This record gives sequence, C-alpha cells and structure tokens, in this order.
Amino acid sequence: RQLVEIGRALSGLDPGLDVVVLPPWDCLPYDRASPSRDVMGRRLSALRRLAGSKGRQVLVIAPESLVQKLPPREAINTVFKLQPGLALDRDALFAFARRTGYVVDDRIDEPGEIALFGEVVDVFPADAPAPVRIAVDEAGLVSELKIYDPISQRTEQTIDHLVLGPASELIWPDEADEERPSGAEHRMAQVYGRLTDVFELLPAARVSQDPLFGRRLDESLAQVAD
Repeated sequence: RQLVEIGRALSGLDPGLDVVVLPPWDCLPYDRASPSRDVMGRRLSALRRLAGSKGRQVLVIAPESLVQKLPPREAINTVFKLQPGLALDRDALFAFARRTGYVVDDRIDEPGEIALFGEVVDVFPADAPAPVRIAVDEAGLVSELKIYDPISQRTEQTIDHLVLGPASELIWPDEADEERPSGAEHRMAQVYGRLTDVFELLPAARVSQDPLFGRRLDESLAQVAD
C-alpha cells in the first residue's frame, strides 16, 4: 500500500515523470506456494518499463524486491501482441499462455486466466485491472478487442491493441510438456541458470531510502535465512 501511495504522490507532483512501482512477492521466501499471478504480472510489466524507458524515471521499491533476483532480460521482454485486423494464431496464443503461467478456466474473473469460447477468446492479462475479450472473424483475423466487466460481462471499452505479458516470472521452455508445480518460481535459477537484479537493470541510478528501510531489509533477510 505504501509503495502505491508514494507512486501516486510522485506522479501527482510531476506528471511528466515515469513512476514505476515494483511490488514484492506476496509469499514467504522459498515457500511451497507461488506468488499470485497478478503480483508477478505487475512486476514483469514494471520491469519491462524499466528496461525500455529512455526518459526520466523513478522506481519505487520495497527492500524485499530490491534484494530479490529477477528473471533474465529475455524472459522479462516475453509478450504476445494482438491487434484488430491481424491474424490470430490460437495455437501460438495458448502455447504462450501455458509457458507463461496462465490458467485455462471456464469463467474469467482473476488475473492470469484464459478461456476459449467458439470465435471468442477471453483473457485476463496478469498486469491489468480487467479482462479482455478477443473477437475473431471467419477469416481468423482479430475483429475486436474489448475490455469487459468480469461480473456483469458488459463491455466497458474498446482498445486498439493488446500487449499480453506473462502471468509468471518463470517462463516454461518451449519443449516442456509437464504441468507447472506450485511454488515453481522459487526455483527459477534451476531453469534460467543466471538471474539478474535491479542494479543490473539500472546501473547508473541514484538511490534514496526512508528511515525504516534498514530495519525492514534486516527483517526480510532474516526471513530468507530462516
């Protein structure tokens, strides 16, 4: 909550500043459970902005996120792009969804879910506040992209493109057929080999910390050690 509040305040003070908020995982270190898909989606979206920005930028980050290893750049930049008028390869879309942590469901009401209904694909991007309905015509072209309310199913807004990011920080290899086990993200180093961190993404950044940063960092590292 504090991260979001600081981010909003900075954006209000300087609308021309690109304020990026990187939330920590919402689980314990080395837990048996994975972080939530919406947290991982928002984290990867933030990391893509950090890696691709050329302008003035501020990163708001908690100690837990600062010391946590991150996926390599190729995983951070993994996306699936959709646009009306372009062909939709459904097999490629669902292969992307499987590799990047999306869950196939009949009712799409949480980030990181996807469903196929005839000529329509519903997907809830992991970094978005609402799901998107992808309408496909007889020629296999995307005819419409609509943001909709998952409860009422009513369309709220038509969009001209969609950049679908991963729902997991562990991108499954193309050839992997096994199910994604719970807590798999805690073993990212075994899949990726070398991981990166915030300091590699922002080698020239200037750092400022609040008075409680050190204490919270010590508490975070104690959890890791435990």
